[in-house]
Amino acid sequence: MPLYKGYWYTVRSDGSDGVISTADSDLADDGKTWENLRDNLQDESYEVPKEAGQIELAFTCKNANTDTFTAVVYAAREGGDIEYVCTATGTSGAQETGASTPRYYCDTLASTSDRWASDVFYIDADGDDGMSKIVFDLRERKWVIVLFTSISTGDNVKALISWA
Repeated sequence: MPLYKGYWYTVRSDGSDGVISTADSDLADDGKTWENLRDNLQDESYEVPKEAGQIELAFTCKNANTDTFTAVVYAAREGGDIEYVCTATGTSGAQETGASTPRYYCDTLASTSDRWASDVFYIDADGDDGMSKIVFDLRERKWVIVLFTSISTGDNVKALISWA
């Protein structure tokens, strides 16, 4: 499958079309290894083309204005250990995605923590029914991992990725 700069792709390959309804466990310190990524986290991760520099993450939810989640983002180099990027809480808004089955973009994102070597930006994240995004420089990492450590009851969430 060809991959193009500026297009949105589904981060996760588990679930139905990357839609996740059951919360993940966060990674334990001994789980942040290349071997764990290679052997156990392929469905929760996305291999970014090597020419990608800055990436954007966006999220969609099942219901408008009510769904909430917590996303934990990691990145890794090929053969390198998994590195923490950020944790954010999100809430769905009213903007539809245009999919045949309606989904709603997250319009509120709040950082609960970030420890990346460069800035992590939260764009259009103030609840105005837009398309909130997490933006950061990959810093030569090849893999992006998104875990949902909480998902509101009856909801499901999907992570999307694009790069520049």
